Amino acid sequence: MSNNDNSDKNKQQNAYPQQPYGQAPYPQQPYGQQPYPQQPYQQQPYGQQPYPQQPYGQQPYPQQPYPQQPYGQPPNPQQPYPQQPYGQPPNPQQTYGQSPNPQQTYGQPPNPQQPNQPQTNQQQPYPQQPYPQQPYQQQPYPQQPYGQPPYPQQPYPQQPYPQQPYGQSPPGQNPPPNQPPYGQQPNQPPYSQPPTQPPTGQSPSQPPTGQNPPPSQPPQNIKPANAQTQNPVNPVVPYPQIPPPATNPIPMPKQLPPIDQKRVDEDAAALRKAMKGFGTDEKAIIQIVANRTNRERLAMIESFKRQFKRDLLKDLKSELSGHFEDAVLALFKEPVEYDCYSLKKAMKGAGTNEDTLIEILATRPNYYINQIKQKYKEMYNKTLEQDLCSELSGDLKKVILTLASAFRSENPNADITDCTNKVDQLYKAGEKRLGTDEKVFYDILTKASPAEIIMMNKIYKQKYNHDLLKAIDNEFSGDLKKLLKTIIQVTLDPPEYYASRVHYAVKGLGTKDTLLIRILVTRDEIDMPQIKEAYKRLYKKDMVKAIEDDTSGDYKRLLVELASH
Repeated sequence: MSNNDNSDKNKQQNAYPQQPYGQAPYPQQPYGQQPYPQQPYQQQPYGQQPYPQQPYGQQPYPQQPYPQQPYGQPPNPQQPYPQQPYGQPPNPQQTYGQSPNPQQTYGQPPNPQQPNQPQTNQQQPYPQQPYPQQPYQQQPYPQQPYGQPPYPQQPYPQQPYPQQPYGQSPPGQNPPPNQPPYGQQPNQPPYSQPPTQPPTGQSPSQPPTGQNPPPSQPPQNIKPANAQTQNPVNPVVPYPQIPPPATNPIPMPKQLPPIDQKRVDEDAAALRKAMKGFGTDEKAIIQIVANRTNRERLAMIESFKRQFKRDLLKDLKSELSGHFEDAVLALFKEPVEYDCYSLKKAMKGAGTNEDTLIEILATRPNYYINQIKQKYKEMYNKTLEQDLCSELSGDLKKVILTLASAFRSENPNADITDCTNKVDQLYKAGEKRLGTDEKVFYDILTKASPAEIIMMNKIYKQKYNHDLLKAIDNEFSGDLKKLLKTIIQVTLDPPEYYASRVHYAVKGLGTKDTLLIRILVTRDEIDMPQIKEAYKRLYKKDMVKAIEDDTSGDYKRLLVELASH
């Protein structure tokens, strides 16, 4: 056999068609090489799809729905898969990539009666806009020309408030003839100005002092809104001062006459002489400071500094000591400043003196509490409410904060029907039921005006044979009982309440000197004679004699001098 015959025989043995179906390829073929060149076109080895129709890496059946496509046939290239409804034949009039008919509802088959459907980028007809009633590019306000500012009467950069004088209207906006300025009630004077009568000889047609003139006249001498009200106690008063009822424990400060400056200068020189040298003349100091008003004592500080270039308070601290020093320095403080000092001292250190907090915040009127809060922040760089929240807790904290908010009613005319309803609420919340609904007592007694409390106490006594004080004794205890009773006692009879406080300070072993000093200093110019009468009526003893028996030395002489006024 020749070499050519051997070569043909080897080729014939190595050809792929001689390999039995289903067996592995011969070892001469590299592993993984597929016999595609010898495979007839479109013949499927092992019942699989031919590879030329399927790109590498693509899923085998994304474009071929199973029920409509016979197994083993190529997909229809003219049939776009997303536009073909499930189970329907392809649309021969729709080219691949062409959008469906715009008039055709989503999910319905195409309409064969409408050939030549519009393309995808063709503009939709106008009636299919979401707001057909609104013409294109029309402004939402037809009366406003396009491109102009929204309010031609008032340009935007102009600010109406800072540049506009108080009580006048902006340019182009004239108020009605009888319309008052913003924030002012009709027929009332401007804020923070008391109503005044027209001077004698003034015509009725002219506006009263402090009120705006008619619109036809230019405003004259209008007081700015941020002007500060002058006050002899505290020059800055952030709230309007409303006259309290006659039963309020601290009267509103009145316009006092000017002090005698010559006498003040003489007193300052006498104090300097009493502290000059080797000894201190305490009797001279007592005679001066105990028989002068608070305004005169404050003026002595300025006179002492002007005459001797010294600080009077520092000299007094260096010369005095003990409770005598505390009482003298308390007399040289403003009433508001002394209350702030007492409140801070009650909350300073370990523990809290709730008795002091109750006495001050439950007895002062609204305007005075507002002054206390302002002065307290100036003195200690912290609000009174912040210190109260950090020192108190529970229901006592809530009631004290309610009093410190200075929102108590100041209605001088109590309505008998309303007071009767409140009395019934108090009875149902307390003595009528088992247990006590404390919140009803807090809400009514901490918000009622003094006139309303007096009326409620009278009605309660008529209906239930005892007053509100007895009801509170039966239902409460501890600091809350003391607080609610203080609100009622100081409203019904302020001298009697303070007389009881003096008796509490001197009774028993030891003396509550801080309380005694605070009562005598703060009530010295208000109702000291009435307090002494109430003390004698309640305890059958002279108050001055009770103080003498419980104190001694210069401290006793100063307190007796104050109590003797």
